[in-house]
Amino acid sequence: MKSFELLLFADYFQFYIQDEPASGDLSAAWTGEATDRLLAIAPGTVGIGTVRNMDVPVAVQLLEREPDDDFADWDHVVEASPRRRIRTHRDRWLYGLLA
Repeated sequence: MKSFELLLFADYFQFYIQDEPASGDLSAAWTGEATDRLLAIAPGTVGIGTVRNMDVPVAVQLLEREPDDDFADWDHVVEASPRRRIRTHRDRWLYGLLA
């Protein structure tokens, strides 16, 4: 498993993860529901909402399989299916306290 711990600036209470050729335009994706879920999705781009408009700690783990469904230690769990042209897969975004 590869993992990364980053400190990212969450400008306007969000940061993006996107493919390089993607436009990064999530203006229509930030609906009321997306804002409540803290997750917006557009082709090639995922917007992660935060509760702080400042530097936020972010941990990324690249897993070989889907994680266990034990979310007792997490504050917020969101599941989504990013749109892709060739195939789709399910991503799970987990928010919680970073140790």
